[in-house]
Amino acid sequence: RKTHEVLRGLLTEHPAKTHPETVEAILTAVKKGRKEAIKCAGCSAAGRLKLKEAAENLVRLATRSRDDYTGLYAVWALKQMRYTGSLASFQHVLKSNPKKTVLQACLKGITELSGLQDVDALLSMTRHNKKDYRDAAVLALARLAWRAQRDRLPVAPGEEPRRPRVVTGEGPEKPADPFKKHELPDPNLDIPEEVIRRMIAIVRDDDDWEVRDAARQALINFGTVAKKHVDAEMPRLVTHNNFDVASTAMELCGIFGCKDAAADLLKIAIFEEDSVRSMFAARALENCDPEGAVKELATHLRPGKRARDAQLNAVRTLGYIRKQPAFDALLGMVEVGTDGGFNEPMMREAEFALERLTGHRFGRMPERWRKWIKSADKPFYPGVETFDRQQNREAVTKGGLYGLSPATESAVETGLRWLEAQQHSIGIWDGAEKGFGGVNNCEPAYTGLSLLAFLGAGYQPREGKFRETVRRSTEFLCATQFYDGGFPVTGGGDQSWIYAYLIAMAVWGINESHVLSDDPELAEPAQWGIDYLVRVQTPGAGWRYGPRYKQSDTSCTSWVMMTVKTADLAGLQVAQRCYDGIDRWLQLCSLDITGEEELIADLASDYDYEVGSRRYFKAFAGYFALEGAKSSTLQQVSMTAVTMVCRFFQGWKRSHPFMIGSSNYLQDYLPQWMKGLEKGMAVAWYHYYWYYGTLAMHQMGGRYWRAWNDKIKRMYTKEQRRSPPELVGSWDPDTAVLNGGRVFSTAMSILSLESYYRFSPLMSQEVEKDEGAPDGDGEKDGDDANK
Repeated sequence: RKTHEVLRGLLTEHPAKTHPETVEAILTAVKKGRKEAIKCAGCSAAGRLKLKEAAENLVRLATRSRDDYTGLYAVWALKQMRYTGSLASFQHVLKSNPKKTVLQACLKGITELSGLQDVDALLSMTRHNKKDYRDAAVLALARLAWRAQRDRLPVAPGEEPRRPRVVTGEGPEKPADPFKKHELPDPNLDIPEEVIRRMIAIVRDDDDWEVRDAARQALINFGTVAKKHVDAEMPRLVTHNNFDVASTAMELCGIFGCKDAAADLLKIAIFEEDSVRSMFAARALENCDPEGAVKELATHLRPGKRARDAQLNAVRTLGYIRKQPAFDALLGMVEVGTDGGFNEPMMREAEFALERLTGHRFGRMPERWRKWIKSADKPFYPGVETFDRQQNREAVTKGGLYGLSPATESAVETGLRWLEAQQHSIGIWDGAEKGFGGVNNCEPAYTGLSLLAFLGAGYQPREGKFRETVRRSTEFLCATQFYDGGFPVTGGGDQSWIYAYLIAMAVWGINESHVLSDDPELAEPAQWGIDYLVRVQTPGAGWRYGPRYKQSDTSCTSWVMMTVKTADLAGLQVAQRCYDGIDRWLQLCSLDITGEEELIADLASDYDYEVGSRRYFKAFAGYFALEGAKSSTLQQVSMTAVTMVCRFFQGWKRSHPFMIGSSNYLQDYLPQWMKGLEKGMAVAWYHYYWYYGTLAMHQMGGRYWRAWNDKIKRMYTKEQRRSPPELVGSWDPDTAVLNGGRVFSTAMSILSLESYYRFSPLMSQEVEKDEGAPDGDGEKDGDDANK
């Protein structure tokens, strides 16, 4: 009981404000604590109160503790208090081949606590023979530039803080926006040129792709400081025989606008047999020499009976160049069409290229394309607008919008109370305890997912009745994040079926907490998590059971997609290659329904508008890529809902034929509590399907949402446990093996019931429709609708 009381005191938000003696308890916990929970609580409180007198003992914990979390918490505390001491202790321990937990804490110390005074030591460390040591040193250098851009560099006593450069325009001076498309960051750092040259050498010569990726990130963060070196060195590497070296060089050439690389990039984009390498080259051309590239590509757009690979690649490349001339060239093909001599494969590729460029599918209807682009604000950057979740919930609840009811809101609150009761003192949820039937050693996943349930209702770490629950879980995720941005995976290794799920859920929790609280302290762990997810993505595809896994799947990819999109909305950096890979993977996994076009009328922003009226075709997506005429049915039902949600957050509208066709398909599988396996359901993961289906149908609105919502709001409120006392507020898990357990099913059920306000309907009026005017091609649309 005494231990419990001390622990609660240490974890209180501001313990020293009313109880000065608690400071002594905090110092005692850090110095003499025996239990891991006590030591972590002491570190947490010391960091929040910035108790500099605890620094020495925190360093000792970080470099000696063999607990799972204590060392990482100690580093987090040092970071919170802006520790500017020597890194010698961390570097000394690394020389002694430490245990895994100590190793991770020391590497995190290197990346999180380094300052400008450590540049020489970090530069030396980039030549270490151990991969993790080189990786940490390069990441530390990369993060110095990131922090300098945001005025977050640690400042030693007596030093003046560095300020980011500003750009002068009309009105007051404002910091340069490093995330504006094709604008390089300017970190205002006097970094020795040797650092930049070393990063270039690592991209070219290092044996490990992880270290190479860290150097890539460093060069991007150094921005203008690195430009002349990137311009001089990267163009010659785009033709390198090592795929990773070449793709990294192509990406950097695109970001830095290296015009000298344009000729080689064009050759790769047009003539390369490897479609992923060709994709990297095509995207790089967008910023290197878009005008020249479009002119050259247009010379390959010749009518003919047969399509050569180079011609198809040229058409495909235009879809990656987000410029008006590229759109005009593709629209020119549509206007000529097969009647003008273009063969069917080239026309189909033109449709896909236009879809990639705009997020729309108006098919071979040039008038629709002209009408749409005339009114489109950002035609080549389809995206999602930001939203205020707390305001959403208030507005939806007050107006009873979208079918929300007092019963659904009561179920959400009761479920959150049950989750709150399962949280451990230091903020984690363990889904495998108490007979809950979850997966062992997956605390970051359960914590991230449960945290999302609280954030989904608008609860924040600084205010509201669940503020301590949210704050502790957010802090746990930030504190225990590894140096590279990842998290410990089941069994301690990366090759695990839970790999992408665990990391995505944990990072997503940090991202959303950052978005809702606007806490600058959370920006760094959120960005490091996104950088890690981008790093381990399989080039040109998605994610699965390990870093750059040999195979991707739609399920794992969807969780990462939602995570990176949340970061994007928060203003964090998300590499374009990440979205390109997701787009390519989803295209491979979705049933091709070319032949069904988008209707201008369906672009209406009225939520009650019946999109897809009298259009009964169907579409679906698979767990793996769909090969040939024989389509995979593995988890077809749930993957269709998953793909819809991913496409919505990529900027596709509910007017898109895939969205309408998929919604028609899912109408055959409306939610029924534990009904049993149906066609297209390889495993009975109901909670998973209902969650994604609810998100997707809410975005569709109209008849699709009414039919779906009528089922889910009755089902969830009826099936929520009312007994025994220890289960009240939870939902029973699925019957399938590896179902995630009760914590998973409860968090997913709450998230489904929060769909009324968790994400605003992601629609916008892109085309102003004239009163009484025919739609697109006039009466022809009516004929299309009846096909």
